[in-house]
Parts: sequence; C-alpha cells; structure tokens
Amino acid sequence: MHVLRVGLITLVGVASVMVGATPATAEADPRVTTNEALRAGVVTHRAADDAAEQRRITDYWTPARMRAARSADSVAPGAVGRSISAPEPVGERKSVAPIPAPDSAAVRAVASSIEWTGGGTVAWTTGKVFFTRLGYEWVCSGSVVSSANRDMVVTAGHCVHGVIDWQGNTGFFENFVFVPAYHNGARPVGTFTARSLHALNKWTSRSDFNYDVGVALMNPLNGRDVADTVGAQGITFNEPRNTFMYAFGYPSGPPFDGERLIACASTVFPDTIGGTQSQGMTCDMTPGSSGGPWFFQFDAARGLGYVNSVNSFLYTNHPNMMWGPYFGSAIESLYQRTQAA
Repeated sequence: MHVLRVGLITLVGVASVMVGATPATAEADPRVTTNEALRAGVVTHRAADDAAEQRRITDYWTPARMRAARSADSVAPGAVGRSISAPEPVGERKSVAPIPAPDSAAVRAVASSIEWTGGGTVAWTTGKVFFTRLGYEWVCSGSVVSSANRDMVVTAGHCVHGVIDWQGNTGFFENFVFVPAYHNGARPVGTFTARSLHALNKWTSRSDFNYDVGVALMNPLNGRDVADTVGAQGITFNEPRNTFMYAFGYPSGPPFDGERLIACASTVFPDTIGGTQSQGMTCDMTPGSSGGPWFFQFDAARGLGYVNSVNSFLYTNHPNMMWGPYFGSAIESLYQRTQAA
C-alpha cells in the first residue's frame, strides 16, 4: 500500500506495503461502457501475447526471484499521488455471481494448509502477483473474479501501473504473472502469465487513489483459463457504504512473511482523515498485501463473495487502518471493458 501523509494530502510510495446483492449476468452494460468508460477512460498494455514470451516469463520467475521480490510500493520512490476527483454520482447496483472452486482433494488440501483457516474458494482464487520494473522484482496480491472471458485477475492500480513520481515518470509493469493459492513457495496449479494489463486513465495519468484498481487478463495454462482452473469470486458495484467486509492478502512485513494468506474483517467506514472517496477497514496487514480483495457479502463457510474493493493505502498516523477504493460506476466501466477483451 501507499502512505498518505496527513496535512500534505499526498500519497507517498514506500519500500513496504502499509497497508444481498442479487447475482446478475456478466454481460456488458451499454450505458456504462459507452458513457462512463469514455469519461473515465481505460488504458491497456499488451503483455505476453505469444507462446515464446509466455515461456520466457514463466522461466524467469524462479523460486529465488519470487522470494526476493519487493512490495510494489517502492517502484517509484518519492512518488506523489493525489485524490483529486470529485465524488461520482451513485450508479445502479450491479453484481456478477462467483464460480466455486473445483471440488477436488488438491483444492481442499491447499485451503486447509494456509493461514486463512476457513478454507473454501477464496484460498484458491486469491494469489500473489509478481512483475518487474526498474530492473527489480516486485510483488502484490490479487484475486480471480468472474468474467465473460474467464481470465480476469483484479488487483490494485499501483500493481499494474506505477505511481507518478516527482519527475513525472511512470508506466505499466513487465513480466507480470499471477500464482493462485500460493503457499510457502508452492504453486499448486502453476504460474499464469498476463496477456494484457488495464487501468483507468484517472490512475495512469494522475495517480488518483480513488481509482487505484488494476485488471490483468491472464493467458490459459495447460489449455485452461484461470477461472476454470481455480474458480472465481463474484464482483459488485455501487453497493451501500458502511457495510461489513472481509479483506485478504499476502503481507510480508513483520509479523508476516508473505508466504501465507491473511484475512481481516470489520465494518468499513468513510475517509474523514484525508477526504478521499475510499473506504477504511480496521486491519494491520503489512507489505505485500496491496491489491488483495475486499469482499461484500462474504460466505466464510464456502470462501465465496463479491469483490468490492482492494487493499490500496494507509495514513502514517493510523497504521491499523487499511483503505480501499469505492467500486462505483467508473471502476465498473473498467470491468465491463476488460471482460470483453
């Protein structure tokens, strides 16, 4: 995550992450994709779109490189981000249903061995994101969500595209992969490479943390899309604020080691500290958790719910509060555009 310095109202990159909706169909909404997407803007970056490049990236990510990867938050040291957008009008509530993980012994074994002891599909669909930038390896968290193309991973915007630094430098990341159900170095279903990365223009051009959401579309692995391999969480937009939510991620700063899936849960609350449109949660996750999913209407017994935010930033004087962007119509437009890609 990124740290918001109270008084300066700036978000500064640091070397560690401080971090009954009715299911609807996944079809695109023409009103959202035409009007809202044009206003918000979706920016796309092609990644590993041929077999040779996919093999090269998979081979690049050795266990040693994964263990040594830093949290994404220091990709641009001294970076300054802002919350500069006016509040969005509240749009129509829309949800896409989750897809349970395959019922197999392998899934149950992975789910029962990680820090999130509730098991279920969330232990399968949440994973670690790895990528390179500025000659270094970096790490975040992410989640598979239900989509028409069945290959979507949602994470933080600063996990696909860098925060603008004081010199105006930024850009999409390279060698991007997703490892679902990562646990203590194990990759139980392998490593998925990204075919494209996506973020809203309000993130890529302004580093506006109200829109700190990124999407990675993954290549198939062994002939199967990621959602068909591990299941997928639902996703929902324009839900009521101040609800009870769960958050997940792979924090790596003390007392965590980045090797296990960690969860927080609390009633979320508005940002009365810096005035962003983001929501806060009582949570003390540390480096590596950026991009991990927040769930609305989470069924802890099954590990299924609706992704409704991601781990994004914190304030220096409130280290036990996590903040995540509100999933309104602009972020819905990002989803609708990319699920059709």
